[in-house]
Amino acid sequence: MNQKPHHKPEKLAQRIFDLILQNDLAQTVVVRQNVRLPGATGQHQIDVYWEFVHREKKHVVVIQAKDWQAPIDYNELALFSDVVAGLPAHARGVFVTRAPYSPGVQNSADREGILLYHVQQSAPDNEIAELTGSRLVARAHKANLIFDPAWVREDLQRSWLIEELHTTYPLNLSLPLFDENGEPVGTLAEAVNGQFSRAVQPQAVTENTLTFAAPTYLHTGLTDLPRLKLLGVRTAISVDHVDRRSRLDWNKLIDRLIEDIDGFGRVVLDENFRMVRLPIDS
Repeated sequence: MNQKPHHKPEKLAQRIFDLILQNDLAQTVVVRQNVRLPGATGQHQIDVYWEFVHREKKHVVVIQAKDWQAPIDYNELALFSDVVAGLPAHARGVFVTRAPYSPGVQNSADREGILLYHVQQSAPDNEIAELTGSRLVARAHKANLIFDPAWVREDLQRSWLIEELHTTYPLNLSLPLFDENGEPVGTLAEAVNGQFSRAVQPQAVTENTLTFAAPTYLHTGLTDLPRLKLLGVRTAISVDHVDRRSRLDWNKLIDRLIEDIDGFGRVVLDENFRMVRLPIDS
């Protein structure tokens, strides 16, 4: 490609690299600049290679940062995705540019699990960045607990209490889940969220069933029915694009990238059984 850079090609990449070195939100394990990584079609130059730990989880990230004026087209993204495809399954690609993206590039990035950002400044020395990024938001249109029918039939009182529970009890999604021995295994919200953590493409409303691999109980806090034995949970989910435009200090740019990378594909289930992405403050 023969795009002319608006600034020196290294300027945006250098700034991102410097900001990573200064950042203390995550623990940087490795960060390298201007590296060559193998892809299916050969070696490719990558502006920043970064490994970091955040919330006790390690991330591998490759970043392309371009100062070009002309829109970023599919061919440029394809070269980058060739490298991303050769990285470990949990690795993420991030493309940051001062130029907009050509039509269709966002859909291609979704398929490859690549995060796209368009960053602008009103003046060269302005420390406020205008950041535009598209996120995928998953929403649950319904969610139903799947009770163990054999367990329900063991006790007549249990049967009618569960029937009443369906219509009157405001389920608290923060209530913990336990195994057969009473050991905590997370919460209902965490279990359901994990089912959709790999969604990287828009999708229409789709039925999903999470089946627990081992006996699982939900503690209700009710005297007459202190716990429920669950086989799983059934939901109907859609995934859609939501564009986010933010004004943030340049020094907060890496914080935003870290939160987006760590929260990529993650959703939370609210009290109305709506699934939304973890909120990121501007």
